[in-house]
Amino acid sequence: HQNLVPVDDTTAFEKQIAAYEAAPPPQPGGWSDPPASARLAELAVPTLVAACAYDQPAFRSLAERLAAEIPGARGIRLETAHLPSVERPDELSRLVLDFLVRLPR
Repeated sequence: HQNLVPVDDTTAFEKQIAAYEAAPPPQPGGWSDPPASARLAELAVPTLVAACAYDQPAFRSLAERLAAEIPGARGIRLETAHLPSVERPDELSRLVLDFLVRLPR
């Protein structure tokens, strides 16, 4: 990996946040009101929430909230940082397939 250039993650993250904040709200009605985060209990679909043990605390907290507030959601925790599909693809695939085959037909 001699050609890789180190990336300052803080700068990249700050650029993403700035782009998000500068983006216009979705159309035609603007941002949802009430916000989607306040309506998680309304979801009525099978949901698998994957959390990564070594991810940023905010992402772990979000995964915990989704698993707790979506009715019937199943939460799983992988011993990865942020990209389980790259870090442990076989394990993630097995967990997703296991979730899918147990769904009612």
